[in-house]
Amino acid sequence: MIKKIGYDDGIFFYIHYKEPYMSLDFGLRTLKCDVDLEAMFDHVRQGVNLIDMYVEHWRSTILMESYED
Repeated sequence: MIKKIGYDDGIFFYIHYKEPYMSLDFGLRTLKCDVDLEAMFDHVRQGVNLIDMYVEHWRSTILMESYED
């Protein structure tokens, strides 16, 4: 699918989500590992129906922290 939209196989993607009820300044989280994904799923389990996702390619300009850090 990546090739169909014009990217090659070697490109890196950075995936972020915004924690519900928080601003982008303080609520943007990076999905780097299973622990981060579980933290996002916790919001769904608590009844959140919509989570904003953001995708960057090549290199990220966002300070990336994990819940494991």
